[in-house]
Order: sequence, then C-alpha cells, then structure tokens
Amino acid sequence: MNEVVIYPKKLKLLGYAAGSLAFVLFGLYGALKPAPLLIFIFCAFLVVPLFGLGFIYAAYRLLAGRPALVISDEGLFDNASAVGAGMLRWDEIANVFPYEVAGQKLLGIVPVDPAAVIARQPPLKRAMAKLNGGMSPAPFNIPQTELPIPLEELYMLILKRRQDAA
Repeated sequence: MNEVVIYPKKLKLLGYAAGSLAFVLFGLYGALKPAPLLIFIFCAFLVVPLFGLGFIYAAYRLLAGRPALVISDEGLFDNASAVGAGMLRWDEIANVFPYEVAGQKLLGIVPVDPAAVIARQPPLKRAMAKLNGGMSPAPFNIPQTELPIPLEELYMLILKRRQDAA
C-alpha cells in the first residue's frame, strides 16, 4: 500500500501550547487576585477552561506524535484538527474543496452522509462537528496552519488519489 503520511508542524504546536499556557496563567492570576466579580467570572469560567483545553490538546498532539493526515488507496485519515473526521473511505467523500475564512486557508471535506460520519465520532467530537458544520461550508476541515505542505498541493494530491481509487 502506497501511503502519504503528513505530520503536523511541531513548532506550531509548541507555540499553541505555550500561548495557551500563558493565557491559563493569566486567567488564574485574574481569578485569584482581588478584582470585580465580572473579571473573576470571565477568568475563572472562560479563560482558564478554554485555554486549558487548548493547552491539553496541543501538548497531547506534541507528545503523541500521530500524523495529521494519512492518504492511502482506501481513503483519507483526517486527524489534522480537534474535529478531524478520522478514517473516510473514498466512497464516503462527496466533495473536497479549498476555501478561506478570515484569511485562514482550509480544505473542506463533505461526506456523502455527514450524519453517519458524525455519529461514529466520540461524544465531544460529535458535538464540535455539529457546531462546525453549521458555521462552515463543510462539517470537517483541514487547516493549512497545521500542515507542512501548501494546501493547494494537498488538495491536488487528494484529488489524484481519489480519482485513482475510482
């Protein structure tokens, strides 16, 4: 089997982890020092949990060393973001297309049956995928920022593999 394995950018993940940790520390400082109630609520219930999850995710991705994408004869394994689709066989993919949101390049993946793919995700990923599907043109998205290759090159590679498998 001829696979293309793409790993996330380690330096980018390290930056995410460091930035998230800095915001967690800032949030803890804001929550623990005497301040108005609104600042305490903002720091304790929004900043710390949100950036704490970001730190945990980035640290996990750094330590786990798993690929962001695997493109094979069978299909595409998407683990490029927190809401990656997992394994999608070529016959499960209805459309793949590049697009841009607020200057961020993304590769959208639309399954033939989005509900079935979302249903096989773990509960947290399922909830995030449902939210994501309502806010973007695709329920699953591969961000350029995580990848060491240009999105256009990845798009062409996926199209070629998909065509060869048909």
